[in-house]
Amino acid sequence: MSNFKYTRVEDGEIRIIELQPGGGLERIQGSLRVVSVKNPTSEGYSALSYTWGPESQPRSTIFLDGRQFEVRQNLFEALQQLRYRDRCRRLWIDAICINQEDSEDKKMQIPLMSLIYSKAKTVEIWLGTSEGNGELGLLSLASGELEVIATLEIVCAVIDFLQRPWFSRVWVIQELILSGSDVAFVNCGNARVTWDDLSRGITEICDTLNLNGAFLRRLVPQKRQPEDAPPAPLSDIQVAMLRNRLSTVMLSQGMDASMLCGLRSAYSYRSAQLMPKPSSAVGPVLRSSRYAKATVSKDKVYGLCGLLGTSTVDELMRSFDKTADEVFFAATLHILQNDAHPNMYHEYPTIPQSRARTSNVPSWTLDFSFTGVTYAELRFTSFTKFDIPRQQHDKIVFGNGSKEMTVDVCIIDTITNVLNQTTIAQAPNNPEAWVAYSRRFCEAAGIVSTTPLDVSWQDRLNVQSFIEDFNLISFLDKAHELYQQRPTGPACKDTAASFWATILSGLAIDYGRNTSMALPTGHQLAEHGKILLLGAHGGTAVTPTLSHISHLTALALDLPDPQAASAAATRRFLVPALYTALQQVLAPPGCNALSGFYVTSKGLCGLCLPGAQGGDVVARLFRGTRFEIPIVLRPEGVKRYSVVCVASVSEGWEEICTARQAVDPEEVVLV
Repeated sequence: MSNFKYTRVEDGEIRIIELQPGGGLERIQGSLRVVSVKNPTSEGYSALSYTWGPESQPRSTIFLDGRQFEVRQNLFEALQQLRYRDRCRRLWIDAICINQEDSEDKKMQIPLMSLIYSKAKTVEIWLGTSEGNGELGLLSLASGELEVIATLEIVCAVIDFLQRPWFSRVWVIQELILSGSDVAFVNCGNARVTWDDLSRGITEICDTLNLNGAFLRRLVPQKRQPEDAPPAPLSDIQVAMLRNRLSTVMLSQGMDASMLCGLRSAYSYRSAQLMPKPSSAVGPVLRSSRYAKATVSKDKVYGLCGLLGTSTVDELMRSFDKTADEVFFAATLHILQNDAHPNMYHEYPTIPQSRARTSNVPSWTLDFSFTGVTYAELRFTSFTKFDIPRQQHDKIVFGNGSKEMTVDVCIIDTITNVLNQTTIAQAPNNPEAWVAYSRRFCEAAGIVSTTPLDVSWQDRLNVQSFIEDFNLISFLDKAHELYQQRPTGPACKDTAASFWATILSGLAIDYGRNTSMALPTGHQLAEHGKILLLGAHGGTAVTPTLSHISHLTALALDLPDPQAASAAATRRFLVPALYTALQQVLAPPGCNALSGFYVTSKGLCGLCLPGAQGGDVVARLFRGTRFEIPIVLRPEGVKRYSVVCVASVSEGWEEICTARQAVDPEEVVLV
């Protein structure tokens, strides 16, 4: 147990750990020294960028100034690897150099992050030990020759490497951006490369791998065989599973890494001091952390303070001791009051109404802890694609202690029915159940496992992928049925195409999170959509190998009617672009709030997040700004509403609004 006592620091001072030389299993020892952050002495220091790991992670003991000090395992391993054998090493490490038990110390030190990382002699990024071929993955990416040297072993090592948690954590964004242009180094086990080399490698794999099945079929298991012993090609099952795994990783963790590369290269530096220019606008900075995760929710705000101006940080830090929702309210209020383009409701959802009531914050508070798909990516463009004259409205007036917001909205229609996605089957969390499912799947597929009790991630991903496929097709089938039963809506030329256009109205391909895909349009879109829906009821024959895989998975899960489930799941291979688009809109990677489907009293329809119900209204919010989006509101009295969620809406909404003479907005109060 730690018995170390911190000495206080003054304004502009930080603590540096002087790590004593050592190696192997020798005891880790060091001492804390107080220095000025603006003039940290000629020796300089290295700043460490790493992940803390879960609270449940084992602790290990180091010694500071002769006293015991406990650190989590990931940091302990970093200290073992990064210390010098023959001399002291000076490091700045947040878990050690900031008194984590003292909120006043944190309030004083966190605003200094921009100086701490920009003044560091080097920034050492620690991605963990060599476990799981980590060194091979890092060195292969940084080599600049991945496409040439790639083998199955190397591709799997790269996949595992990109799933290291560092790439997805919020604190690393400012730590990487604030480091100098040539002083960031990436460490994994004994391997050490420059960030620039790794960045080029990540860009290469995103550009050239491109989830290409033909590329995967050229892979051989490990090192290339001699010319007189040609390697055996991968089996269809191996290719299908590897492609599925690549798809899952590159659309989530791989894009986290790619986003970090883009952020660092695009961030503007002051030419004289090579320091980033702090911003007073909170919104753009929070957009940079859209997918980043934080163990403590409010760190989604505080973890980026190094990129903000001093006055903004000082204002946000007043809520440091409050709950996460209160911190999110403070950030939302600051954005709406100060940012030039304050509408971020296309980027983040609002916090659930039950949480808002418990936390005593308004329903329009943005939930910055949400890491699912952005609403810019779901870009609900149905309000901006029509060129009709309209006035500019951007009224935002606060009242009742800033807990109420008066805005101009256009009420479009009332929701009558909502269909939310439900889970048809859940992959078991019980390890023994995983073993049973895995064994049955492998036996049915003719795969011999030398360690049958070791359930691989490939097996888990395969089962989970099938479940997601089945749920997605089932949801689309029910949504289409509800759409056909809706009241007669605005006239449309092709109801099938209108349905699919509405389902996909939220799709944006870009923002560094997805790669471009050529989607079918018009009649083709409707026809391809029907192919997917047919899968829920059987249908024409599909590729035998893929059908066999999905069928085996269905049998292993004991799903009802595995034949129909198998046919449904395999339809995605016939229209991969459409299916990938649907996954992004309805069940995006990492998103725990799946889209729902609604219809209105006038026959409109669209997508919405969970929480919407009959009686809510669909409205046009923040008209006259760059981002005009539909939003679901719940009546709370005369011209008073609470915010439920954002939505998309089908074509024809302007026809309804014009008939009701409701094109011009009305003033309402959001509570």
